Amino acid sequence: MKFHNKIFIPAMLAMLLVGCSKSTDVELPLSSTNQEAIKLYRGAQSAWDENNGPKGMDMMEKALSLDPDFILANLNVPTNDPNKWQEYRDKAKLNSANGNDHEKLQVKLWVAAREGRSDDYINLCKELVSIYPNSSEAYVELGNAYTGVENFDLAIENYKKAIDINPNQYRAWRGLASHEVTFGGNTLLPKNRQSKKAALQYAKGMVKARPNAPFSYQAKGNIERQYGDMEAARAQYEKMTEAAIKANHSQGAAYNLIAHTYLFSGDYENAKKNYLLASKNSPNDWSRYSYGEFGLWSYLYEGDYPGALEAADDLEKKLMTYDLSEAEILDRRSGLQFNRFLAHAYNQNKSGAYDAMRANWRIRQDRLNMNKTKDEVVEEGYQRFNAWMESWYYVLFGDYTRAQKSLDNLYKLASKRQTNDALDGYNALSGMVSLFTGDPEKAVSQFATIEKENNLYYAYFKGLAYEGVGENEKAQDIFAFIANYNFQGWEPGLVRNLAKAKVSS
Repeated sequence: MKFHNKIFIPAMLAMLLVGCSKSTDVELPLSSTNQEAIKLYRGAQSAWDENNGPKGMDMMEKALSLDPDFILANLNVPTNDPNKWQEYRDKAKLNSANGNDHEKLQVKLWVAAREGRSDDYINLCKELVSIYPNSSEAYVELGNAYTGVENFDLAIENYKKAIDINPNQYRAWRGLASHEVTFGGNTLLPKNRQSKKAALQYAKGMVKARPNAPFSYQAKGNIERQYGDMEAARAQYEKMTEAAIKANHSQGAAYNLIAHTYLFSGDYENAKKNYLLASKNSPNDWSRYSYGEFGLWSYLYEGDYPGALEAADDLEKKLMTYDLSEAEILDRRSGLQFNRFLAHAYNQNKSGAYDAMRANWRIRQDRLNMNKTKDEVVEEGYQRFNAWMESWYYVLFGDYTRAQKSLDNLYKLASKRQTNDALDGYNALSGMVSLFTGDPEKAVSQFATIEKENNLYYAYFKGLAYEGVGENEKAQDIFAFIANYNFQGWEPGLVRNLAKAKVSS
């Protein structure tokens, strides 16, 4: 949902820099038979706020071991075992009947998010604020909810309230910064509302709130990278490395980010070297795989699709030696088949792309079959993804009759979602069909909901549609944005260099 389960925020710094809090910040209450479990739970949340996934996972698992009935630990403990996942969430829902108001609402929020009910999610967050009006956490939750539906002004208002209550509310400062700079696929303010000065001030607030958190320096580095200063970004990532050493954190994330700076400087050799260093300096096999995938995507940026296929083969060999669960292995194998699909499709290998697509479906079905109980939400998501991928395949290879049949199915499935981005894939792929069949005017209308800030792949084709109807200024704006997008992912990997070639000299 576009209401993404991510942390976000924006705007007017001067209005946020308050001298002192108006009231004492109230922590949202937790119920547990074990106080150490509560301490570990809060520590896990803090670790995740700082992008320290392994530490957060370890602390959450320990919290649950101390109190197996801990409502929110059951709700949030990470696991790739679908049956344990279901068991934990079922226990959270069952035990919430005897929980406090905060815990009851968190369970309801989780259900609403999972089912794509963004309006209900916002209303539940409002209820949380009404019950706990002196909690900065409650206002952060409401700010996040508004960010998810891209109501930036109300998101700003609620983050302001959080900081007014607690000037050292780290999540609010992070949210403010993340509206201005990419932390990995988050929803950004429109380009004309973004400000480097404000972003750096928000990152400064993060550092002040948690001076020993490596992620605070990552934020500053990401800002410099976003604005094209790779050397300044690299300097902040080196500070991140120093902070990680002091905090006994993994250095892998810092090497990964340093690799990004080389990638977007066009130094592919040093980029790949640092992706390897990131993998070698990772705390666990999950991270090793993730950084390896970044290295794989670097081949997409370079336009070396055979190299991407070789990288996928190498990563799969390593994957089979990693200490991961069966479910985790299946998740990553399906991801590798998706990456192979990308490489084959953009290398115009129709049969290779088709085989990779079908292999992706089979592996994901095996993953789905691990569930002992039927999960309609997960199964519907599986069907939507298959319909989207199949439609995309036929569009890429010019089989528009079959593409339309798949798109009709995608529309039927996606329409069940009550989120503002539910039909984005359908609309964008329909726009690509119109564009490729010589109707750019129709394509422009179909691309209307696609924002360049949040979906670069589709945005590129939106730019082509604008170009096709003679709106060259709008087209150039999109192409320039993509060409200067200095963050990793398969989407920009496929179109960033194409956009650069389109930018007027």
